[in-house]
Amino acid sequence: MRPGAMTAESLVRETVAALRAHAPFSEMTIEDVDFVARHARLQYFGATERILEPGVDHPPGCFIIRQGGVEGVLPGESGGVAASPLVLGAGDLFPMGSLMGKRPPRTRYAALSDLFCWLLPTEHFEQLLARSEVFTDFCRRRMAVLMELSMRAVQANYSAQSAQWRLMSQPLRAMVRREPVWCRADTPLGEALATMEREMVGAMLIVDESSGGPIGIFTRQDVIGRIVLPERSLDSPISAVMSAPVSALPASATVADATTLMADRSIRHVPVVDGGRVIGMVTERDLFALTRRNLRQLSDSIVRATHPEQLISVAAEIREWSRSLVAQGVAAHHLTHLISRMNDQLTRRLVAMLAESRGIDLASFCWLAFGSEGREEQTIATDQDNGIVFDDTCPPESQTALLALGQSVNQWLDRSGFPLCKGGIMAGNPECCLSLSHWQTRFARWVSHGSPQNLLNASIYFDLRPLAGNMDLGQRLQAMIAPSVQQSARFQKLMSDNAQRSNPPRFLATGVLGMLAPESGSVDLKLQGTMPMVDVARLLCLANGIIQSGTVARIEALIQHAVVDANEGRGWIDGFNFLQGLRLRVQHLQPAGVPLTANPNLIELDTLSPLDRRILVEALRQVRKALQRLTLDYP
Repeated sequence: MRPGAMTAESLVRETVAALRAHAPFSEMTIEDVDFVARHARLQYFGATERILEPGVDHPPGCFIIRQGGVEGVLPGESGGVAASPLVLGAGDLFPMGSLMGKRPPRTRYAALSDLFCWLLPTEHFEQLLARSEVFTDFCRRRMAVLMELSMRAVQANYSAQSAQWRLMSQPLRAMVRREPVWCRADTPLGEALATMEREMVGAMLIVDESSGGPIGIFTRQDVIGRIVLPERSLDSPISAVMSAPVSALPASATVADATTLMADRSIRHVPVVDGGRVIGMVTERDLFALTRRNLRQLSDSIVRATHPEQLISVAAEIREWSRSLVAQGVAAHHLTHLISRMNDQLTRRLVAMLAESRGIDLASFCWLAFGSEGREEQTIATDQDNGIVFDDTCPPESQTALLALGQSVNQWLDRSGFPLCKGGIMAGNPECCLSLSHWQTRFARWVSHGSPQNLLNASIYFDLRPLAGNMDLGQRLQAMIAPSVQQSARFQKLMSDNAQRSNPPRFLATGVLGMLAPESGSVDLKLQGTMPMVDVARLLCLANGIIQSGTVARIEALIQHAVVDANEGRGWIDGFNFLQGLRLRVQHLQPAGVPLTANPNLIELDTLSPLDRRILVEALRQVRKALQRLTLDYP
């Protein structure tokens, strides 16, 4: 072999090794990475040197950063510095939007420092798309793919805490152990019960023979209340006692999806369907076989509690249970939803117990959740944000009793691990225990005459969700908020200005610059990450008359109403979920019994893997893009 050829082969091997240190090349076949190495050319750019200019008809190809940093700036911005700059580092690719859309680039790219990058010519970039599904998938949904890789690393890292962490990400198809036990709607009760006993199952599915889809369900828990006590004839059709409609999930849904559904609907059985036909059933026992305490056990402990003191230990178990779910790899949006659902149950029981002990009728008021609880986005480090609304006809002595009830609930929640709100947004505060008309007047005053500071203090109220008691009162209050905001351009502008006070940090090749903690290597994941995204989603929904409480649900609704582009919205969701996931890892993966740090949302960058640092850069860029949307809508 000629010496030159040997040198060339050595260079290819070196390039392959360098590429495989980064996604997506780390997931691609060696043959496809070798293809890149053989066709890419290494290039050098000096600090501040322009790499690509907007309007270039055809970018020369895909740039892959080997060493150094690149900043992308949208043209026409003051001083040439973008409000939402694209900052890239080792392993990043650009200009992806231009290459995938086959259009001129819209961004000016320049080197931040001495820069070495490979250039894969457009011709070979397109050939790579055709030959590598992994590469194509990455190019189409970069953020989601990086998050999946990060979650795999988290799960592997914490697998010692939960030997079978893979459970929560498994498709339900893999959980189906047997053929479904089912019958027709006209099957006599006696025959259906005999089948359940013979097959040793806790539930019978009622299926439409023509479609094969589930139309109802009957469980052992229904026997006493629906058959024995009413003395119903066993010749009656099972359709007379079945629960309908039935909550089912597709076979492609995950265990985490089923877990969330069970928590939402307070059910123990979920039929699994494929192509509309039922293929089996999963139970709560199937899904939580790996945890010491499952949803049903925790729920039963809450229901059986006869004194608030008993709920203190249950609250601690909920926090420990949630830690185990993090270790099992449950996605952030599932986990925060589950935590919120369990905390909802605990709060409802506490409110009911204390109301009963004081002779207060639950129908006379509604307990309201605000903030993260209202959005169903609670983490372990969550204080209280709640209130009470009662009917305008409520007499003064009853109003006094409701205020005292609110104060008592607040104190018991504090003892259960939910700290008192430093801002006083609690039902025990007279300003948060109001009649329906007073609440409406308060919201109307904020919308019509509120100052920027009033708005800063009041934003948390706009995430309200009825939680306990007379839900109609809460729903009536909830329904009037969006229309009032939708009609006030002034208030929308104030909300936009308030949201844009946030300053997500910029990452450079040399570190992190921006509004950070005293230690420059830290990021406040709440103040600089999730909170501005919450603000953007809230405002855009209120401005468009959309009633939703959760941030992800709000963004999905904005996509459905064509307020936000689908690709843009999915980027926001991915960024938000990753930031929430990092918050959970900071808060939940501390050793049991160790107090939370002074700021449980602060993360030290040197504790992150290179992959997670890379995703964090992208997630914060999504936050800046969302804020930039407000800049365009509310100049």
